[in-house]
Amino acid sequence: MDLSFTYLHWRMIEEMMENKYFDPRSLTSKDVQLLVTNLLPQFNSILHLGFQKLDLLRFLYSVSEDVRKTDETFFIPFFRNINGKSPIHLCFESQNIKAAEVLISNLANEGIDNHGRAIVD
Repeated sequence: MDLSFTYLHWRMIEEMMENKYFDPRSLTSKDVQLLVTNLLPQFNSILHLGFQKLDLLRFLYSVSEDVRKTDETFFIPFFRNINGKSPIHLCFESQNIKAAEVLISNLANEGIDNHGRAIVD
């Protein structure tokens, strides 16, 4: 898989966050794989920026499940940003319990090495 990050990817993510009418189903599986494995400024991920978009979170994890059927090593990285906050921290700070539930239920299906160091408090 090509994990290169371009300005195009960054703009795609910004468009997803800014456009309330953006339909995540317009993304291909390959798009999702590239977007979830790239770091953004401030060591943020698409989960850090998209935690307020429940439909986007559900879609990303749905695609991830489909990809894992053919590539068992694929997962959505889960980590803290430069400010020491994981997407779950951001959910709780904004009282977005539904998004936190989506993240936690999906992390429960992944290896502890993916998120064990990001969730300590």
